[in-house]
Amino acid sequence: MNSCWNRRMIAMAAMGMALVFGSWLEGTGASTLPGISRDEMIRRLESLKQSPYDGKYNEKWVVNSKACRRAVVSFQVKDPMKIDDAGKSQSVQVFRPNEDRPVPAVIVVPSIARENILEPWVAEQLCQHGFGAIVADVNDSSLPLKYPSWGLEDRRLRNGLLALRTTLDFAEMYTVEGRSAFDPKKLGIVGFSLGGISTALMAGIESDRLQAVVITVGGGNLPHVLATSTVPHISLLKNLRLLNSELSDDRQYEEKLKRILKYDPLYFSPLVQTDRVMMVISETDTMVPYMAQDELWKSFRQPTSIRFEAGHILTIADVVTRKLDEILGFLKSRLR
Repeated sequence: MNSCWNRRMIAMAAMGMALVFGSWLEGTGASTLPGISRDEMIRRLESLKQSPYDGKYNEKWVVNSKACRRAVVSFQVKDPMKIDDAGKSQSVQVFRPNEDRPVPAVIVVPSIARENILEPWVAEQLCQHGFGAIVADVNDSSLPLKYPSWGLEDRRLRNGLLALRTTLDFAEMYTVEGRSAFDPKKLGIVGFSLGGISTALMAGIESDRLQAVVITVGGGNLPHVLATSTVPHISLLKNLRLLNSELSDDRQYEEKLKRILKYDPLYFSPLVQTDRVMMVISETDTMVPYMAQDELWKSFRQPTSIRFEAGHILTIADVVTRKLDEILGFLKSRLR
């Protein structure tokens, strides 16, 4: 596709995200999370185990172009603890170069705005450079029906992580015309915003299977993110909780979340393999506040980073239009 057209379309997608997220302002300081023991970390990891993938999937439609094969595929995500969405169906878009051998594969995880033009465009670029790509929209960002609904974030994150781990299983077993489509030893993940937070969690949880991890404006210390983010959706959730609880301000809200949230990228950072991680960081971000991104970067032992003095949305738009070659170079260095 024409480069100028691509940039215009990505900019339009960013504007659409901006309508969801709202404007961005100056950030505030963050306090770190309380530590947990190694035994507690292992217990939390155990709660994030998915049921074994049975290898079954359904291809809904397939489109073949000169360079890439594109399909919509669904499979079952099974929860061994049978919490919430046990046995739900996950639909993904699968892009694969027309090659006779298994190729490296990269999972692409969308933002809170859900899948739009951005993620399939990134997947198409990956495919044109010899990577398979799987767009997996796994995160539920809808508001609850009742408040305060404490524990909602853990349940939602857990469901999304089970889906991503099953997507990795699927990538290892997916076949095209009877042949393995992807190389199971060359798997990576790229995530944007909320998808970047899921990706940061996966960097620790799946540190053995994932050879390359690209976190785009994702952060750690989720209590701080949830208490201070300028995303209207997140602010509304906070305000509705404050109205329906004994809490009176942002500080109390953040402290409450620190006590109850179990899943945070910082908790699993000891498992992260730093050389496998690249971070895209916005130094003026208030949607996923810069200090949460910087805290994650330090917790992950200062991996390779690309930094922008731009807001959340513009950083995403800039990195996929002007810095994509750097991300591709990192992926090639890890997956080729």
